[in-house]
Amino acid sequence: MRRRAAGHRLGQVVLEEVAVDLPDDRDQLTTRSLPRFAELRAHVYELIQRAKRGDRPAG
Repeated sequence: MRRRAAGHRLGQVVLEEVAVDLPDDRDQLTTRSLPRFAELRAHVYELIQRAKRGDRPAG
């Protein structure tokens, strides 16, 4: 399982580490059709939008 950090490039703030639990051996067409890919993509998009609005992690 791979992990990626989602944040905003200007503030260099990590909002969340996202576990990318997709198969290592994959191709673009198959991957884009996976429900899990759609979930991850939507989640990361939301994190990017939050960062643009200036949201910061609690703590």
